Amino acid sequence: MAAMSEPPRLFSDESLAGAEFRDVTLAGARLHDVTFEGARLHDTSFARAVFDDVTFEGAEIDNAAFERATIDDVTFERARLHDASFERAEI
Repeated sequence: MAAMSEPPRLFSDESLAGAEFRDVTLAGARLHDVTFEGARLHDTSFARAVFDDVTFEGAEIDNAAFERATIDDVTFERARLHDASFERAEI
């Protein structure tokens, strides 16, 4: 029997103010109209995620993977990116 794949996670019209993600995988997630205000994202994978109208405001983003992500209308405002990878992302 073939293993069923997990459906993509959808975040829409969300405010993730002050959220802290550590060692989280959001691979393949779809994010629309989402704000990460003051969020702390450490060792987070957004591989193959789709970003549309997303804001990272005052966010700390360390060692995050955006490989093969589709990034459309994304704002990094006062965000700190350290060791983030955007390999083969569509920007």
